[in-house]
Amino acid sequence: MATSNFLPFDLGTVDDVKLRDTTFVRGKFTEAVQAVGVRDAEIQRLANVNGSLQKQFDEANRLTATRDVELANVRKELAVQAARVNELTDKIAQAAIAVPKIGVQDLVSQFKGNIDRINADVISRKSTGMLVDSVEVEVRGGIDVTDGLHITQLPASALGVASVSVLKFNLRPTSALKIVEDDDAAPPR
Repeated sequence: MATSNFLPFDLGTVDDVKLRDTTFVRGKFTEAVQAVGVRDAEIQRLANVNGSLQKQFDEANRLTATRDVELANVRKELAVQAARVNELTDKIAQAAIAVPKIGVQDLVSQFKGNIDRINADVISRKSTGMLVDSVEVEVRGGIDVTDGLHITQLPASALGVASVSVLKFNLRPTSALKIVEDDDAAPPR
C-alpha cells in the first residue's frame, strides 16, 4: 500500500504581531489549504482502496460459502463411500470364511453336460469310439439345506468319516426306442 507524503503544516509559535502580518497569515492559510487538499486526496484514495478490498472480501466470502457447500457434499459422499467400503469389506470377509457350495441339480447337470458332449463327439466323428452308457457318481462332502439342497466344501478341520455326507446318483441315457401299447401298434381293421 502506498503512503503519501503530507505537507507538514505547523503554525509554529504565533503571537499577535505575526497574526497582524497579512503575508504570514496568507502563507499559513495557503499551507493549510494545500495540506487539506492532500489529505482529502489521500482520504479519497484510501476510500477507493477500501472499496476494492471490500469487493475482494465479498467475493472471497462468496467463494468460501460455495466451497463450504462443496466440502459438505464431498464429506457426505465420502461418508457414503466409507459405508460402502465397510459393507464390501464385510462381504469379502464373509466370502473368505463362507463355505463354497453348489446345488445338487447344478452338479448333476454338469456331469450330464460332459457326458452328452463326449457322446456327441463320438457320434459326430462316426468312429469306433465308445459311447458312455451310464455313469455312477458318488460325492462325499457336506450337505447344506438352508436354502435348497446344496453340497458344500467342508473346511479341513471338519473333514472326517463321521462328518461327511455321501450323495450318489446314476446318469443313464434316455431310451431311443419309443414304447407303444399293443392297441396302438395293431393295424386298423
